[in-house]
This record gives sequence, structure tokens and C-alpha cells, in this order.
Amino acid sequence: MSVSEAPALSALRRRDELLSLLYWLHADQLNDTPTATDLEVFAGPHESLDDDLRTLAAAGLVSLDAPPSIHLTAAGLLEGMRRFEEDFGSSPIPGVAGNAHEVMVGVCGPNARCVRDGSHGECAEPVLPTVISPDA
Repeated sequence: MSVSEAPALSALRRRDELLSLLYWLHADQLNDTPTATDLEVFAGPHESLDDDLRTLAAAGLVSLDAPPSIHLTAAGLLEGMRRFEEDFGSSPIPGVAGNAHEVMVGVCGPNARCVRDGSHGECAEPVLPTVISPDA
């Protein structure tokens, strides 16, 4: 990969993660109309957030028609769901939590080792990391 490709790949990764984040907020009924400020809670503040959102809007994946709210379009819902499932879908590995999303929010999946061996009471609520890094 050349140096000139790195910023474009970083921007693509950020936009993919934004779609996944927007889908999660919608699917779990946490926030159907987040603002950029709401997204910064998870994504961390970075200068390119507005640019990334405008790029997603130009691609028809989000609507910015009612600022400051951000809405996933029908295409954005499908793409966000696909990206979310890629990142947090079920694990095919026996003994690993059934769903990475469940583990991320502090609920062990039905196939988690701690549930199977009875040590679930020792599980601690995880500290949620920033989802999107501006330097990633």
C-alpha cells in the first residue's frame, strides 16, 4: 500500500464504522436520529466526522435533511446491518461468546465459556472503548 492510499483507506474504515454505529443505535432502539455530537460519544471527536457524514449522504446511505439529526436511508440500513453483522455476528468457535455485540455491552452470550462452566458470576462489566479512531 502506498502512502497516498492510507488516508483514503482510513476514511473508508471510518465511514464503515459510522454505518455500523448508526445501525446499532437504530436496531437497539437507542437513538433513531442521532446528531454528530451523539456519535462522538462512541466515535470520539475528529475533524473528519462532518466530511464522512456528507460522503455517506452523497452515497445515499444517510439523510442529513433535518440537521442536526442523521437518519439512515433504506440502503443505509441494509449496509449498516451488513457491516454490523460482519463485526459482531455469531462466533463459529466453540467456547467463545455467542455474539461479540453481547459481550461488548456486558452480557455474555449463551455459548460463552463462563455460562457453560458456571463462572458467569465472576464476569465484570467491560469498559467500552472508542469505536472509531481518527488515526485508524
